[in-house]
Amino acid sequence: MTISEIKQTYRALSLETLLNFGRYAKHLQNEIAKEKEFREKEDKTIEWKF
Repeated sequence: MTISEIKQTYRALSLETLLNFGRYAKHLQNEIAKEKEFREKEDKTIEWKF
């Protein structure tokens, strides 16, 4: 493997890692939003019970 091939491979892996991290971060944001929405609904349900 030449130096330029190693650099190219490293860049490709770095980009892939960044993309995967971006997707994972978006997934976490969605999960947090779902949990927040669920808790808000749950809080309203609890208020109605009392």
